[in-house]
Amino acid sequence: GPWEFAKSDNRALLDQEAIAVDRLDLPKLGNPKLGQIVEIGGRRVRIGAVTNGARGFQGTLVFANLELTREIAKVPAGRYSAILVRFRPGVDKTNVIEKMRKILRNCSVYSSEELSSLTQRYYLSNTGIGGSFGFSTVIAVLIGVVIITLTMYSSVLNRQRDFAVIRALGARKGDIVLIVLTQAFLISLMGILLGFLLLSFLFRATLNSAIPSYYPTFIPPIHALLTILFSLFGSFFALRKALKAEPASVFH
Repeated sequence: GPWEFAKSDNRALLDQEAIAVDRLDLPKLGNPKLGQIVEIGGRRVRIGAVTNGARGFQGTLVFANLELTREIAKVPAGRYSAILVRFRPGVDKTNVIEKMRKILRNCSVYSSEELSSLTQRYYLSNTGIGGSFGFSTVIAVLIGVVIITLTMYSSVLNRQRDFAVIRALGARKGDIVLIVLTQAFLISLMGILLGFLLLSFLFRATLNSAIPSYYPTFIPPIHALLTILFSLFGSFFALRKALKAEPASVFH
């Protein structure tokens, strides 16, 4: 059944005429209130509960008891499109799944992790989502590296005499490297802060949208690390220019 409720709970589905629908799908039914009668698939049903986050890529997810679901979907008794199996604590899931596959040879048996992975691969490979997302990511990375390269190169070019003065005062090439990389690191930090700030505004704006955003907690550190690495990579040409600064040019 539903895994999270915005209003009411699982007990509402004990009502033989009740359904649970996601809060973001209520406008499709005319924004009904709890207990209000609506029609789905030619069947009059009662809004017994409102779920939160129960959405898919296509259609509307509606939860109901088995008999009511058959009536709405017009599925005859004994026919099922999918069966959810829950294991008791301590059960070896892998072993049970393998046994089920041997018994139900004409059926597909997946664990929740396998089904999730298959679904993700399907939408990434069989729809335009994977290609468009990958292309956009590559373009964004290239643009970011180019902008950082131009910014750093312009900064070093304008301060090449300063680097020559530093070299004339006894600074080593390693000191010049440290200065340039520190500047690149600071630029990346400002970019990370600005990026996450804009991202937070995006999440806030899409919180109650038809397609809520999802950003796993392990992604931000990876995102930040890649930003720093690309910033350091983008400073390579600027670093070469800075290292070419000759101390003797100060006296010309």
